[in-house]
Amino acid sequence: MRRPKFKLPEATLEKWLALLESFTTLVTPSAELEFPRDLKDAKFLSCAQTSDADYFITGDRDFTEAQKLVTTTIISVSLFKKEVCDKAQGGGD
Repeated sequence: MRRPKFKLPEATLEKWLALLESFTTLVTPSAELEFPRDLKDAKFLSCAQTSDADYFITGDRDFTEAQKLVTTTIISVSLFKKEVCDKAQGGGD
């Protein structure tokens, strides 16, 4: 979120970080998952698997190949908003 390309004001970053901290749980992977497509991303898949996460939200297209490795649904931010957030607010189909 702090990447320069996002150009988020500090106040917005602080609100998002506080929100994330209040709704997240620290996870230590119980096993390493092999993800040859992008070795540095394997740790995120391991966390999703260990925590039995419902969703893995990412914009990184490398993860499309990872869906067969985990039961967690790997989904883009925009699709998560449409399929989960909007429907939860009664704005879905």
